Amino acid sequence: MSPHRRLKTNLTLFAIALILLGPALDNRDHSHSPGTLAQTSSTDSTSGSVSQLAAGKSIRRELASGEVHSYQATLAPNHYLHAFVGQQGINCRLRLYGPGNEMLLQLECGDHGPTPLSFVAEVPGIYRLEVGAVESEQTHGGYELRVERIRLVSPQDRYRISAEKKYAQGEQSLKEWTRESSVAAIEKFKSSLDDWQAVGDRHAEAQTLRRIGDVYQALGE
Repeated sequence: MSPHRRLKTNLTLFAIALILLGPALDNRDHSHSPGTLAQTSSTDSTSGSVSQLAAGKSIRRELASGEVHSYQATLAPNHYLHAFVGQQGINCRLRLYGPGNEMLLQLECGDHGPTPLSFVAEVPGIYRLEVGAVESEQTHGGYELRVERIRLVSPQDRYRISAEKKYAQGEQSLKEWTRESSVAAIEKFKSSLDDWQAVGDRHAEAQTLRRIGDVYQALGE
């Protein structure tokens, strides 16, 4: 067995072990500190407009090409917004705008589980999140937007933001479909592992290791 194939096998086994042991070992704080918005625990699957985001809220909606759904949250300085978007049958693009209507973030959702969105506000005001379709041709699907936290940022939150950024850069590199970009993606994935460990997110760590193994397999190593 070649060294690369042995590494890929070890990464896969380690990822499986982390997934199985994660619930018992994960000591992350899942509580929500009081934030700017009232916290709710509800699910909205209607087609009507949902404008206000709140921690603990889950929104399921249908989406077609050409449509853009807008949501907003009123954030104070150093408040942290952490959400996930899972696409279903359509490729979603996320855009976050600041109080001055400047675009702060743009992400395309991935195919390997819900895509995280993390942001720390620097200035007070209303922030707008848009969910739209990547495809220009007629396509129909849906998505689920789940808001995990809106609260004052913590040191661990900043590690999470760093890890998510590196992971997203890795996924973006893979879209170039070259050997060089695949190697660059592996390095980005690897660089996020220390941050995932600092956060204590064993599921994300296992997913990252699994993606590293996927890329090695695609490279035939």
